[in-house]
Amino acid sequence: MWRQSEDTKWEAAPLPAKGSFALGEEAEVAMLRGGGCVLLARSPARVNGSPCLPLTVLGDRDEIRVGGREYYISTESCATVTEFVAGEKKVCCARCKAEVTGGERIALCPYCGSAHHEECWSYGPLCASCPQSTTGAGWRPN
Repeated sequence: MWRQSEDTKWEAAPLPAKGSFALGEEAEVAMLRGGGCVLLARSPARVNGSPCLPLTVLGDRDEIRVGGREYYISTESCATVTEFVAGEKKVCCARCKAEVTGGERIALCPYCGSAHHEECWSYGPLCASCPQSTTGAGWRPN
């Protein structure tokens, strides 16, 4: 979720996995089981420039205007870094192509799921297998 601060700069605010995220007193974004989210508006709101119903399903990069503020939904997420647990299948780093061994810390791309050694993930600006940014959010409002 992107929201405009008082000085009109955009700031990222992570959406919770469960529950809801308040947009002031006028509305909230509620998370759905299995993914996705909806806007619950208690006062007039607009989504992508059009008036919306009190309950509106939201999608990636939808613009929300409510209570004089502007918000954007973004489904992007950052890579997760975990300790690799070796299994039967050989796993290689998408960037350096070296085998990943048990106990090493790896970054999993949130877009394509490819594994990278933790230090290899941040070596370049994009994932070695897809256009996902390695530096955080690849898309932000203008």
